[in-house]
Amino acid sequence: MRQVKKSEAPVRMRLEDDLLSFVNKRLVREEDYSLKVMTSKFTDARGLRTAKSTIESYSLAMGDLIGAFKPSTSIHELTPESHDVLVRYLKDRAYSVTTINIRLRSIRAFFNWLKKRRYVSILPFDIRELKVEKWYKKFIRPEEMKAIYAHINNPIAVSAIRVYEHTGIRKSELTNNTFEGGGKFLRVIGKGNKERIVPIPPHVVEDYEIAVDSGYSSAYFSRVFTKARKSAGINDREKTLHALRHIFAYRALMDSEMNLIKVRDILGHTTVTVTEEYARVGMDYLKEVFKADKYSYESA
Repeated sequence: MRQVKKSEAPVRMRLEDDLLSFVNKRLVREEDYSLKVMTSKFTDARGLRTAKSTIESYSLAMGDLIGAFKPSTSIHELTPESHDVLVRYLKDRAYSVTTINIRLRSIRAFFNWLKKRRYVSILPFDIRELKVEKWYKKFIRPEEMKAIYAHINNPIAVSAIRVYEHTGIRKSELTNNTFEGGGKFLRVIGKGNKERIVPIPPHVVEDYEIAVDSGYSSAYFSRVFTKARKSAGINDREKTLHALRHIFAYRALMDSEMNLIKVRDILGHTTVTVTEEYARVGMDYLKEVFKADKYSYESA
């Protein structure tokens, strides 16, 4: 009898495992773990405490995730091999490497949310960003900026873009700021609700007020900028609205004689290591590029 019971034990365990697997599958079907449902839950949950521009970025990434598979695909059907399927889909969309990595980071945030909420016990697959082959931050030359401005018909958009160019704030940081120091500085609420003080030139103060009072979103200004860039014949897709932040960073480094700490604080970088990426471009080259441009971040 003991031998019989011992032989029955493995069979009983397999049956219990099969029964548990069956129950779990039934529960999955009943609760609906489809990408369509779960990505919607994710954006709704994050929308309660995340900047609008970040939610817009999440929404674009969730759309691509669904596009790479199917709206009805369960999160439990994703496997490590799904990563390659996703990346191929993003590449087929003719996205730049930067855009693909932005999408991948948003999808990673979605996966982490799933695990935190215990919808999954392990991440569906590891997110591996693509390697960016470049040695300096792309920026837009003064003559290119003039061409872009010439193709923008909305004066409010012109004002907003001037603010981005001359303050170095992130795309999502246009609103919810306050003036300090008699209107010479902005107290900016940045990533993680961290505050920093950013100088704003006198000739840009009115532009800032016009842009903020307009009610237009940063996503709208980004679309206007991209359309104007293309109309100006500038086809480098990395020269986006965010690249205006790079313009400011290079100017600030040049005007401050490569004072990395000062520029780090203005840009809101977490470490000076990030700021050092801008220092890879030589001072002589920057002076040559901006020699005809009279703007200085210290003019504030």
